[in-house]
Amino acid sequence: MIADLKVQSDIGSVEQPTILIVDDEEMIVDLMISEIEQLGYNYMTAGNGKEALEVLNEHGHVIDVVLIDRKMPTMDGLETRYAYPKSYA
Repeated sequence: MIADLKVQSDIGSVEQPTILIVDDEEMIVDLMISEIEQLGYNYMTAGNGKEALEVLNEHGHVIDVVLIDRKMPTMDGLETRYAYPKSYA
């Protein structure tokens, strides 16, 4: 279950890339969102690697970049990277 999925309204916009932010620290996520919004990019968030894989399974076709923390509960960044389907790698 995705606990805290935040999606900007125009996901999939051709003009701007969509970034998936994966971090368990809310302060870091909020900082990254602030910067990404200033640049006008679209974003989604996930609180750990397992949630990130769920987001990628559902929205992978519109995600251009994944920014992922290396150390997180449930599934860390490296575990998540190796769990990606080959088409996302």
